[in-house]
Amino acid sequence: MALAFPEQGQLVAVGCRARNRRGRHRNSLGPRLASDASNGSGCVDGCATAASSDSRRLLDRPRWRYLRSRQLVQGVWVREHRQHVPRLFNLDPIRMSVQVQPARSLLKQARLAQWTTVGWMIIEGAVAIGAGIAAHSVALTAFGVDSGIELFSSVVVLRRLLQRSESEERGSMTGGERSATKLVGYALYGLIAYIVLSAGVALMFRLEPAASPVGIALTIASLLIMSVLWRWRLTLADRLGSPAFRGDAACSMVCLYMAGVALAGLLLNQFFGLWWADPLAGLALIWWIRGEAREAVEASHA
Repeated sequence: MALAFPEQGQLVAVGCRARNRRGRHRNSLGPRLASDASNGSGCVDGCATAASSDSRRLLDRPRWRYLRSRQLVQGVWVREHRQHVPRLFNLDPIRMSVQVQPARSLLKQARLAQWTTVGWMIIEGAVAIGAGIAAHSVALTAFGVDSGIELFSSVVVLRRLLQRSESEERGSMTGGERSATKLVGYALYGLIAYIVLSAGVALMFRLEPAASPVGIALTIASLLIMSVLWRWRLTLADRLGSPAFRGDAACSMVCLYMAGVALAGLLLNQFFGLWWADPLAGLALIWWIRGEAREAVEASHA
């Protein structure tokens, strides 16, 4: 039974083209391929015709021409595994496909995380500010204001994520993302100003906060929820390569610390009568917040 291999001229052209791309042995494979094609040995029955038609069809595609020619020359005839020609052509599209997670899936997860953060910030800020004003608590009120800044920065980053396309490269810094990162940094500076002002007034006028069971319950819930949101958004920010998203995740860390500080101040005041622990706890966060604000502003100018 006569076995049909790809045409001799085609195989010679394939061998020369593959070696020309590598810059070595330009014409060394052509005679060997021609002799192999003329011998016609080593292919199983019923597969030679399919191999010939598949080779002509697949090698005509410009995107796959170079890779397929290399596999045809180096992986089949050079290694003398002609019996695997049909299997090779059937599996080539799978082998050459790049398996990466689509950017669209990451963007959907990032947008979901931002929508969740925005929803929680609305609830947290409204309850914390109301309970802080009622209890005259500097830390609880500052925690509510921090939630408002967190809401502002989350909306800015969410708007940026909604405008971001899947074709943008990882770590790319567009004009919109620079503006979002700068706004996050300024929001953190605004939080520092509020903490200094509110804590100074409380210490100067000896404003003793009252007991607030609502504030205690809110801060405990915030510790649990914000820890999950912080880790979730930080992971997505690293995978997306978004500096603005990462800066907003840093705001979540600030909110997490603020919840712990507010809870500690409320508990110390309620059970031990240490009224000054509330404003001092808020002042203790200024150094860390300042560093995050500086990083966000510097990233916007990078």
